[in-house]
Amino acid sequence: MGIKLTNFKELSAIEAQDVLNWRNSDFVRFQMSNHDLISIEQHMEFIKSLNKNKDNEYYLVSKGKDRIGVIYLNSITEIDAELGLYKNPDTKIADAGRILMNSIFTLARYKKLDSLNLRVLKSNEKAIHLYNKFSFTIKNEDESFLYMVSTNLKPMHAA
Repeated sequence: MGIKLTNFKELSAIEAQDVLNWRNSDFVRFQMSNHDLISIEQHMEFIKSLNKNKDNEYYLVSKGKDRIGVIYLNSITEIDAELGLYKNPDTKIADAGRILMNSIFTLARYKKLDSLNLRVLKSNEKAIHLYNKFSFTIKNEDESFLYMVSTNLKPMHAA
């Protein structure tokens, strides 16, 4: 069974609500730059705004009936973009992080990007470990975040 990406602009009402519930869960929210709870009205307005914004793309990642999580590319240019992801806190899919990262890399290669950038909270050790597995290197840091980059946009296969 293959991986499916559903653009946020095409989400059903139930899918949009599920994504919002994941984003507002403590598991996800406290790893994000913005820790605030998001209302359904704010969430739907954000999804609607994606129709006008060509520089940001958000996708629900699924495998069969299992919804694995969300990937996104922000500040998309001809050569690079900033990535983000979060997994469904209730997913039972093994290697969810690897699947999400491979999905982002596939999307980046489709868009012919040369590199991907990200910022991650220094306290998010699991994410940093995942990014290191995918050849991301630290290019800068501040008090709270590491700023990382990868030019090796090849998928990683299961061990």
